Amino acid sequence: RAFPFQKAAMHAVGLAVRKTTGIPLDRGYDELRHLFGRLRVIHEVLADPKVTSVRLVLNPERMVIREARRAYTYLQLYGYGVDAVIANRMLPDSGDPDWAAYRSAQASYMEEIEGSFAPLPILRVPHQRQEVFGIPALREVASALYADRSPEAVFHDEPAFRVHRDGDRFVVSIRVPFADPSQVSVTCRSDRLVVQVAGQRRNFLLPRFLGYYRFSDWSLEDEWIRTTFMAPDTGADTRTGGP
Repeated sequence: RAFPFQKAAMHAVGLAVRKTTGIPLDRGYDELRHLFGRLRVIHEVLADPKVTSVRLVLNPERMVIREARRAYTYLQLYGYGVDAVIANRMLPDSGDPDWAAYRSAQASYMEEIEGSFAPLPILRVPHQRQEVFGIPALREVASALYADRSPEAVFHDEPAFRVHRDGDRFVVSIRVPFADPSQVSVTCRSDRLVVQVAGQRRNFLLPRFLGYYRFSDWSLEDEWIRTTFMAPDTGADTRTGGP
């Protein structure tokens, strides 16, 4: 965001510094712009659900599930599509009484996983009873994991960012699963929404036409942040809003 405003000053000062000290600040600025341009292209590829998706791999254990939830929240916040959850190291129902308590715990955690990540498909990988090394072992895992499905397919492509008209206003919705409402804040700054979830912040660039509307308020409902933009003559521009 600072590049357009700093360009002239950086080139002027950088040229003087390079001639005086030999430090190529102006050239470094151009290299930085080039780097950010390439990163922007990479982000566009990773954030396109038709091209890229993320699959969360977890073991059915309490702490691992908690970390997977956190990862899911931040991936959605930054616009990366998650299309499946892979539950790894699932114990078979062998009937061995020595493993009965552990299988029961896994079943309980699987209910938590299915309830937490719905409507994402939950794929299961049976415990292999050994380290998975080599192509034959990987083929066994692939067969158990995908069966007759193509691993290249996108299993779920619900967007994490939506804009729709509601009467004389527009609603911008951002999905933030498992976010603690007390740790969420939303502000509008010029042409972007600034969403803060705990220690993570993300800037969402708004469509150009919303520049003619006023940011009214926001709420957190069913894992979606819903922000309202009113026509200029229908409400005050609060900028910070509030649920």
